[in-house]
Amino acid sequence: MTQYFRKFDVEARANGDGIACSLSSEYPVDRAWGREVLLHSDAAIDLSRAPLPLIESHDTGKLPVGVIDNLHVSGRKLRGTIRFGNSARAQELKADALGGILRSLSIGYQILKTEPSGDDVRVTRWAPYEGSLVSIPADPTVGIGRTFDIQGLNIMEQQTDTQDVSRSQRRAETRALSDERERTNDILAIGKAYNLAALAADAVQDGISVADFQQRCIDALSSKAKPSADIGFGQFGSESRNFGTRDLKGYSLLKAVHAAATGDWSRAGLEREVSREMERTAGRAPRSVFVPLEALGAQQRDLTVGTAAMGGNLVATVMPGFIDMLRRRSVVLNMAQWLPGLVGNVELPRQTGASTASWVAESGAPTESMLAFDKIAMSPKTVGAFVDISRKLMLQSSQPIEQLVQQDLAAQITDAIEAAALNGTGLSNQPLGLLKASGTTTVPIGTNGGAPTWAHLVAMETALINSFADDARLAYVTNGDVRGKLRTTETVSGSGEFIWQGGTAPGEGSIAGYRAVTAAAMPRTLTKGSGTNLSAIAFGNFNDLLIGQWGGLDLLVDPYSQSSTGTVRVVAFMDVDVGIRHPESFSIISDAATV
Repeated sequence: MTQYFRKFDVEARANGDGIACSLSSEYPVDRAWGREVLLHSDAAIDLSRAPLPLIESHDTGKLPVGVIDNLHVSGRKLRGTIRFGNSARAQELKADALGGILRSLSIGYQILKTEPSGDDVRVTRWAPYEGSLVSIPADPTVGIGRTFDIQGLNIMEQQTDTQDVSRSQRRAETRALSDERERTNDILAIGKAYNLAALAADAVQDGISVADFQQRCIDALSSKAKPSADIGFGQFGSESRNFGTRDLKGYSLLKAVHAAATGDWSRAGLEREVSREMERTAGRAPRSVFVPLEALGAQQRDLTVGTAAMGGNLVATVMPGFIDMLRRRSVVLNMAQWLPGLVGNVELPRQTGASTASWVAESGAPTESMLAFDKIAMSPKTVGAFVDISRKLMLQSSQPIEQLVQQDLAAQITDAIEAAALNGTGLSNQPLGLLKASGTTTVPIGTNGGAPTWAHLVAMETALINSFADDARLAYVTNGDVRGKLRTTETVSGSGEFIWQGGTAPGEGSIAGYRAVTAAAMPRTLTKGSGTNLSAIAFGNFNDLLIGQWGGLDLLVDPYSQSSTGTVRVVAFMDVDVGIRHPESFSIISDAATV
């Protein structure tokens, strides 16, 4: 066990039938995650458990020998009064305390909230829950020490008598301590590198793994982006008026389009106000009108009963959200992790190298090792789609028509985003897709490509054994041509068992027990050597495929291109990008012949 030793004088005096003491101060105490400073104010300290039980050496298995009451903050210290019980043991301890023999106390407490402050971690909200008579405390400025272990258990670390502990036990303790030190150092290094010291301190305290902390960093940084001159708006209304679902209930996409086409906003007041709010947040003017994705979210409306073919029988129909439409039309985008509401360019931390363990002598220290990091850079790339709306259709603001327009736009945008996520070139304003990203494992079939076999699919799986990919989320993604080939290819000649097995959902299946799906965007016209019309197969954890999304839709309403027919062309622009959290989580075949 780690041992902490600090010597100080008790600040205590007799006070009627009790002993007045100071319990804690803002003196910085070194912890695994940095120097810890407990703030002392009425707002910072939760005294809901007062009065505190007084015990010996944090031994909660024994009955208290007294209580600490009259807790209050004074002079940036937590003070209180110790009152001993009537038992023989309690009276002995009281006499020793008054006689100056017992000079040290310690409190156990729980950290509720922290914030970084240079090299320190300021505890801005904490709750004491017990006081203990101890031999050596932690805070030399008061008559009370304080302890808190990195798992949040708030138990005093006791000095261990090494003479009573076997050599194997000491070695086990040393290994456990080394592992914990490595985990702590890794997390703190990531937190320091990305200015997330408080988040790192919480992660150390919660006992989570380095991988889980990386996920916390991604969640925290996805909305903590650098400013960008090109794109500036995130979740609609986040910087000014906060429009909620209730405020947008009456929002109509077709009203906004009609008003933008005619210049008459008299019947589209809400739509104009929303667009102007987004314009202020974005710091730039829309092409014609801004439409927040929240306005295209799930809404329930009662329709007027009329002709069935015109929607008369549709009452209280639920309209799916725009992003839901994208995912519903795509297998890959549904498996990927979306990062909505981004603002400006985003850099997400990624650990590329880990600390290394080393064997040491009984009293030796492990060899120092260094972590390595890089960043996943994501910036908005604009994808566009258009739909032509007739003059009469534009005047009908019914739910079926609204949904028809949204679905048409969503279908086109889905195809474009999925194609970029899988095979984007990273050039000409495209995102860099999975098949062209560096760091993935390539499983070649032949010089000129060739037919995929069971051995090739097993090689893809084997390539990920050492990548620590999440087995529960691994899946195969390919196109329909490959699926047809694998459904007629035996695992072993003459076995009668085919590589692609049937699945529970139409069009889906399984390969070696893993989910197997098809995506129309997976290329089938690749070349290698003299081989042509080759297809791609990807296997991996598609939750490591990140889809960043900035703001809502920027609509360009064009009433001129087809003015002779009264048709208005609506061009929708959406800003997205693709990132890969761990390229080593994927293996790729890009030369599969299917004919």
